[in-house]
Amino acid sequence: MKKWANILIVALFVASFVFAFGVVNSMVSLKYETNSSGECISTITGADLCSAIEFNKTAAKASLFFALVALFYRLYFMKNKKTE
Repeated sequence: MKKWANILIVALFVASFVFAFGVVNSMVSLKYETNSSGECISTITGADLCSAIEFNKTAAKASLFFALVALFYRLYFMKNKKTE
């Protein structure tokens, strides 16, 4: 069980960094692919970059939160159990 908990924790931390990179990537796209600072629609792809930024922010925060909860669970509730 500890092995699967460790894999889950690492996967969630990696996911949070990937989503954080998505925020930065979308912000760069917002800067260079729109005509003015108030626009959110890309002139190149037609995608709504503001919603992409919000989604990536929410997903990064959620995956980091779940990684910390899983780490807390792993450290405090699984320390007395035998390794499978």
